[in-house]
This record gives sequence, C-alpha cells and structure tokens, in this order.
Amino acid sequence: KIAPIEKQKSFILYGVFLDLFKQIEKEDSISVDSIEDQMNALGDSKRLKIFSLLLDKEYYLKELADSLDLTSSTVSHHMDILSSAGLLKLRSKGKRIYYSINPEQTKLISDFFKKVTNKLGEKDYDNKRTTAKK
Repeated sequence: KIAPIEKQKSFILYGVFLDLFKQIEKEDSISVDSIEDQMNALGDSKRLKIFSLLLDKEYYLKELADSLDLTSSTVSHHMDILSSAGLLKLRSKGKRIYYSINPEQTKLISDFFKKVTNKLGEKDYDNKRTTAKK
C-alpha cells in the first residue's frame, strides 16, 4: 500500500538529511534516536492536533477527547505515545490526570533543528554534498 503523499514528505525529508542528523549527533552528543522518537510521535495528525491544543493550556483526557471529537480510548492511546517520547508532563489532581507540554523536551527538538539550519547554511556542508555526488 502506498502512503498518501503528505505522509511521504516527512519520511523523505528525514531520509535526505540522515547524514546531517548523524553528523550533528556525533559533534553535539544529541541523540538522533530520541529526536526520531519525538518526530515519529508528532508525525500522526491526531497527535499533532493534541500537541497543538496542549500548547495553549493543560487538559485532562476527557477534555481532549471532547475537543477533538474522539473517544477517550483513542486519545489515551495517542497520549501514551506522546508521553513515551517524552513530550508530555503529567499532573494529578483528584481523579484526573492533566497533560501539558514538556518544555525541556520540546527545547531539545528546537535546538536540534536550529543546529540543522546552521549546518545547512555552512558552505562546507554544501561542498561535502557536492563531492559525495561525484
């Protein structure tokens, strides 16, 4: 089965820059596996919508389910994936668990892509890519 083109874009983008990701990992001791887990977690449209909602405020499960018109079990499944990737913080209040964005982990993603942008701007990287193609 061929995936829709929207889903292929992120895979192709990751594949194109894999050598750059590995170079950054080596130089800056950033875990590409950790970044990959986080990108995979955000690669699903439902999880990205959940993440976007959580940017504004914390939610408990039923609130998220109602906001997204999904079942609580579906949202719970997606929350488990986002939590496993380290993207969420949890807070208990009574019987409810409130979810919010984990700013430390999102900063790691942001810092990683800042380094990618800087590397792409370096002339040396462009020369290495050109040389590798010959």
